[in-house]
Amino acid sequence: MFASFDTGSYVVSLIVEVPVIDLHGGSIDTATFISPGLISGAINPSDDSDYFGFSAQAGGTYTIEVILETHPDSVLALYNSRGQWLAGDDQGGLNGGSLLAWTAPSSGEYYLEV
Repeated sequence: MFASFDTGSYVVSLIVEVPVIDLHGGSIDTATFISPGLISGAINPSDDSDYFGFSAQAGGTYTIEVILETHPDSVLALYNSRGQWLAGDDQGGLNGGSLLAWTAPSSGEYYLEV
């Protein structure tokens, strides 16, 4: 056992790297439903896509942003409840992220693909 008889403050840092786990569905049918706010995700493996569903009100303007942490780039797509592409963005956000401002044409469920 080691002992020190000096006094003073210190900081202990423990860094652990764990495998990235994909927690979100890979299709509209398995989409993770979200509310306004933040939700984290991961792209793993590299050909993965994550889908998120949300409810929109007709005439409401929605700002959707993908904020990158360790991923170098994102592509964002918006679909209606029938899976038809409505809008998308590639690198309109900060540092390779995606940013989309969209006004809902009608109330209902919509889906995002990251």
